[in-house]
Amino acid sequence: MNKSNYQNEEKLLEQLAGGDDRVWKDFYHDVREVFCGHFIKYARINPSQALELLHEAMVILHRKAVNGSLKAPLQSRLSTFLVGIGKNLCRRKGFSVADEGEESMMHLADNWINEHEDAEENAAIVKSILGKIGEPCKTLLTLYYLEGYSMEAVASNMDMPSSGAAKKKKFDCLKAIRQMLG
Repeated sequence: MNKSNYQNEEKLLEQLAGGDDRVWKDFYHDVREVFCGHFIKYARINPSQALELLHEAMVILHRKAVNGSLKAPLQSRLSTFLVGIGKNLCRRKGFSVADEGEESMMHLADNWINEHEDAEENAAIVKSILGKIGEPCKTLLTLYYLEGYSMEAVASNMDMPSSGAAKKKKFDCLKAIRQMLG
């Protein structure tokens, strides 16, 4: 059996094939900007057309992943495969897709990979820091930065007297993190 160069992509494909909605949402959010930007630039379509194209391509990718017609070993990244589906859809719809060349496709794929790896690395760093910082900083920073709570909501949730007290505590927590990081 040939060993693939795309083992992480194959793990992702396995999760997508399992129908995990969260994985599909994450994949969609990861590829949306690059995919739409690619077709806005090279197919000269407007943003709403690019988004519609992405949705159609995602439906096709979903069908192929779930029914098993797309399986390991992969010959490309899933994002590149999705762009290929988009190109075929563009041609069927009568849009001309400029030949951007292999180099541009590799650049787009590299950008997507780097952003994805950076996000994973940053998440690991944040998780490590939150583990070291302790309570109540861990809860406060999680509510504010990860859950998107307002300072008023943080104060209410943590039984603080005011949003000003929550802001002060947040400042102290961030200061402690800066000191930990050196």
